[in-house]
Amino acid sequence: MPEEPVKFCYLTEELKITEIAGVTVSDFYNDIELMVSAQKKAIKIVSEYLEIEPAELLFCKGHVKTSEVMGCEVFQPQDNEPFIRKAVINDISEVKDFKPLPAERNPVVLDMLKKSKEFYRLTGIKDTIMFEGPFTVACFLRGQTQFMIDLIENQDLCEELIAKVMDCAIEWKKFHDNQMGISGAETIGLVDDSIVNIKPALFEKIVLPQLLRWYEVFPAPKRHFHCCGNIINFMGLLSRLNLAQYDMFYEMIDAQVMKKHFPGAFVSKLVDFRIIRDKNPETIREHILKECEAGAAGGNFGLCLEGIRGIGLEKVRVVRDAVAHFNGGPVPGFEKIDGI
Repeated sequence: MPEEPVKFCYLTEELKITEIAGVTVSDFYNDIELMVSAQKKAIKIVSEYLEIEPAELLFCKGHVKTSEVMGCEVFQPQDNEPFIRKAVINDISEVKDFKPLPAERNPVVLDMLKKSKEFYRLTGIKDTIMFEGPFTVACFLRGQTQFMIDLIENQDLCEELIAKVMDCAIEWKKFHDNQMGISGAETIGLVDDSIVNIKPALFEKIVLPQLLRWYEVFPAPKRHFHCCGNIINFMGLLSRLNLAQYDMFYEMIDAQVMKKHFPGAFVSKLVDFRIIRDKNPETIREHILKECEAGAAGGNFGLCLEGIRGIGLEKVRVVRDAVAHFNGGPVPGFEKIDGI
């Protein structure tokens, strides 16, 4: 058995929760009683099947809510996550006059607050809301392709938009937490998936200062961050965030390299879902054992799988059993801020 066991998590996103619970995604988001009961059902099935610790309930809202708060038109399919239907800034010159409605008068914020209070009534959990990062939201506000063009043609206005997004997110969180009676939170998180689409030097100039501002305005001992994609060239810059946990980094990045850039932080890695989805149990087991050997030193290597990628629980069980074999028995979970 290793000095510290490999920790394991099966990340079940909203689509998988609703699939397991047999409810529609749109109802899941809009009916808080259903959100709670569906999570309880999914948690019980997943934790018992995989023999892992049951996860805590979470207040779920989809991945585009910050953009909706700032004025984007959002479409909610019955059986899929919400997505941006239409950007709100038609020309980058409009950034000068762009100002979202204040949180206390914003109908999207007020609806979310009402649902947060209902979630608290049902669960006793005062769950602060998870925010998409300023660069990702700026892309949604303008349209991703057009915003990339704007970065070439008018970088100053793009930088101004990113800062305004962060202003709005900070105002929203302050209002929400005040109304919910949340203070002195132990954990603060942020997700900014789109940063890998720009060069690290540009990220350092126009995005990183806003990420740092978020963690300065909301100081907490546990700083979490997530970004999809290959962040190899961004790790040195992201290390300035002084994270306690880097959530679910890219499948192809070596865990030991991550640890060098985030010393003392818990770094959780996504298992290559293609191997888990497409290969036989023997190949999966071999792959997981190699990952454990490569990343377990120091006890801060997590294995994650995304339920959204069409991986059945029977395949996840193969991963879980391989981790148990490597550990010599125990398969502990680790703290999460998204999914179950």
